Amino acid sequence: MISGGADFPFDALGSGNGSRTLIEACLATLHELLPEIKRLVVHGVGRKKVGPACTECFGVYLIDNDGAEHPFLHFEAASSATYAALRVAQVYRLGIAFGNFAEPRLCTDWPPSPLIS
Repeated sequence: MISGGADFPFDALGSGNGSRTLIEACLATLHELLPEIKRLVVHGVGRKKVGPACTECFGVYLIDNDGAEHPFLHFEAASSATYAALRVAQVYRLGIAFGNFAEPRLCTDWPPSPLIS
């Protein structure tokens, strides 16, 4: 159980094929920041070029009271990221927003691999 009296909705992680270490790190981030989290946001994220192409994934970020974004979860599919954000927002009673998926952010240091699918 995480502070706030609610259990993390593990169904939000889909098939759960992400590494256990990565999932534990994400939960630790949520636990640490939960008192300051105002809402979640889902962004399309363009990862650093891998070979000739830029790969894309979808990230769920935690937005604190000061408006700072903190990476939380990342997925291969927009539908998975959206479901995860909706479930976490439902359980912890947080607001939710969506970035522009058509123009993904370019991010070179996040997300770490492997992605949750």
